[in-house]
Amino acid sequence: MVHWLDGVAPWQTFFTGTTRWQSGNGAMQRAYTRFMSREYPDVSYVYTIEPHHADGFHCHAMFDEGHDIKWTEFWGKWHKRFGRNRTEPIEHKANVQSYVTKYVMKAQQDKRNNHKEEVWWNVWLSRYRARMAGTRGSGFLR
Repeated sequence: MVHWLDGVAPWQTFFTGTTRWQSGNGAMQRAYTRFMSREYPDVSYVYTIEPHHADGFHCHAMFDEGHDIKWTEFWGKWHKRFGRNRTEPIEHKANVQSYVTKYVMKAQQDKRNNHKEEVWWNVWLSRYRARMAGTRGSGFLR
């Protein structure tokens, strides 16, 4: 998984986003993908939806390089719609491996049913990145 994800795109930025309300898993997926498709459609990303330490869910993502995001503008747009968020640069490949190990391959304890569940995740490739990766078209990879 780490090798495959590392080969999909040159990952440049790590993102964490929350909502002001207790968002469910599906609602967080929709909020995140709509935000990205409307505001930053040319940015490729891999993201995961994870249970928050309080109730609800939040997201983590890695964004590819090769775009000119003004981070203060990005932070403001997310904060206005949803709530707190943070970005940090990915300094080297070990950070990508850490991300994949920590978030994408993580299992969460479901307290209600007392069993572990996989954390939901997905990848979105811009048209440019999809062509570079040799996939057909752009969109979600499954």
